[in-house]
Parts: sequence; C-alpha cells; structure tokens
Amino acid sequence: MNETAVAFKESAAPAGIRVTIKRHPEDIYWSNVWMVKPFTMVSWNGRPPDQALSIVYLCDGVWNETFMCIPELDALIIRARGEVDLEQRKRTYAEVQRILIDDASRIIPIFRPVFVGMLDNVRGISAHPNNWLLLHEAWLAD
Repeated sequence: MNETAVAFKESAAPAGIRVTIKRHPEDIYWSNVWMVKPFTMVSWNGRPPDQALSIVYLCDGVWNETFMCIPELDALIIRARGEVDLEQRKRTYAEVQRILIDDASRIIPIFRPVFVGMLDNVRGISAHPNNWLLLHEAWLAD
C-alpha cells in the first residue's frame, strides 16, 4: 500500500495536487480511518459481482466507501442479481460499470494479475482472483 500511495502522490503532483501520506497501524485503521477520513486506501480480494457491488456501491451498502447514492445504479445491481439470462446479465453489469466509470468517486489504481503454472498433464485448475489453489476439480492426465 505504501508504494501505491507514493506512486499516486508522485503522479498527482504535476497537476498541483498535494498528497500527504499517513500510515496508520491496523488496530486503529479500520475503526478510526477507513470510512471516517475523506480519502483512504484499501485492498479488496476478488468477490462475485453481486457481492462486490452490493456491499460497496448500493446506497445503503454496509461498506459504501464512496458514500455516494445513485438510485439508478442500485436498480441495475439488484436487477443483475436476479437476471437468469447470462447475456442480459452481462449487459446489465456493463451498464453498472459505465455508471461507475462516469460517476463513482473512487480510484482503482491497480488490478493484480493472477497466473497459474502447471505441468502439461494437470487438468481442471484455473486462475482464481485470490491466488487460492483450488483442487476440487483437478486431475492428472496420462
């Protein structure tokens, strides 16, 4: 997080934006800083789309870090949640993303790449956003 904060500070400077980096110990960060101070930094693990969007972007989301409330966005997130047609769900989530790109007061500076390396005879393993090793569908070919 410190390296990301420094990179943000350095990239904001040419625009005349002054950034002061303050590091807080974890035992006070989550209660005294996160969702209290106007600009904080966090890291999220991968989540299914509905969970990720519902807890962070719904008007009454428990971790709505942006404190924004866009009723149209709420309606789309809730509609996508119950959409059984995959193509329609993709279109609805695309509209959610468009609104977030245009209107969300949030900076997402990085997406962590996820790679899995394995021998040619290993099957049933795919990349997971949290770098977990999921073996429940794995098998070895002859």
